[in-house]
Amino acid sequence: MPRTVTLTDASGAAIGTEDVIAAHTGKGSLHRAFSVYLFSEDGKNILIQQRSSEKMLWPGIWANTCCSHLFKHEDAVTAGRRRLQEELGIDVPLEIQGTFIYRAEDPQHRGVEHEHVTILLGRTPETIPVKPDPKEASAVRWIALMDLKREMTRNPEQFAPWFHFGLHQIFQQSRIERDNETTRQRETFRHRMQKPSPRLHLAIIPDGNRRWARERSFLPWKGHEQSAETFDALVEWCRNDGRIGVLTFWCFSTENWKRDPKEVKKLMELLEESVETKREKLIENRIHLIRSGRSDRISPALLTSLEELDRATAEDPAMTLHLALDYGGKDELLRAIRTLPKGADVTEEDLRAHLDHPELPDIDLVIRTSGEQRTSNFFLWQTAYAEWLFLEKYFPDLTPEDLQNAIDGFMKRERRFGS
Repeated sequence: MPRTVTLTDASGAAIGTEDVIAAHTGKGSLHRAFSVYLFSEDGKNILIQQRSSEKMLWPGIWANTCCSHLFKHEDAVTAGRRRLQEELGIDVPLEIQGTFIYRAEDPQHRGVEHEHVTILLGRTPETIPVKPDPKEASAVRWIALMDLKREMTRNPEQFAPWFHFGLHQIFQQSRIERDNETTRQRETFRHRMQKPSPRLHLAIIPDGNRRWARERSFLPWKGHEQSAETFDALVEWCRNDGRIGVLTFWCFSTENWKRDPKEVKKLMELLEESVETKREKLIENRIHLIRSGRSDRISPALLTSLEELDRATAEDPAMTLHLALDYGGKDELLRAIRTLPKGADVTEEDLRAHLDHPELPDIDLVIRTSGEQRTSNFFLWQTAYAEWLFLEKYFPDLTPEDLQNAIDGFMKRERRFGS
């Protein structure tokens, strides 16, 4: 490894050099580095390494395929291939994905990383013979991306900070590219959904999970676990009944972050597991999964899983399952307003076009469980003319029969839409 590092400004331009140890002590000096990420040929698995216990910073922690600093006058790709050979005994073609800046202090106070990192990507067969240098890596393994995301979400401290930043950047770029590729498909879907349809947009506010658990002397998340089983049964009923075109389900509000962190962590783990286990069934039943809400506070692993499932289920859906995750009605409207051109003569159609899912029809019926009779910041725009039904029972006790009775009753109502 180079004994000096190249110092940079925020743009990545070189501004000098410094001894490698000095650059990693005190507050840390911003310097050039690179991180290599090797994926399997199908892109589903990634090669990661466990850093040697001899490392000065983050010893024994799992990290990406390899990372290091550049020699003077060395470009990032050349440096990455050199380091692959030095650390793992392999040579793989690499390409630049992007850059990011991060700063992190070693948890044992051994030093600081403050780097301007170039991300390097490569693909290789998983059968490639890897021979790690024990002074650099104590172990290597191929791991499925879905499994890695799950591990990094549950145990973030077991993975190097730059690994979190880099992987998130890769996923972000991949999402942008995939979204561009599917624009025409989404426009076709939007056109289809905006056509007049006799099928209903049903929304459910699943209230009472914690009270259900408390009355049974269970921990709070046991109510959420039972709620997940109820959710499955209701989705299946809606799909088979045929009268529901869109089912909106409020998973987590913008205010729910105020709850006990342990409960929030359990709930997010449950959501992530649920997305993975339901994948094949959603595809088989032609249920298109989409999401509304903020993206900046949800784990990259969960976001990626949801977006991948969105794309996998988008073609010719029989029903749309719309999850509201880190969602609040005021927040959605604020985010929409901030994207509008300044000084423009904004119409109702303009504002609607900037909502999370403008292609969806407005909500027809909202069912809220647990006896609470308030709207609670739920889809303020889309529920302007919705009918509301408040049920006394807690959500874990809600049955398909309850939905059938609610829909049957709704169909008999005369709706005036404010006239």
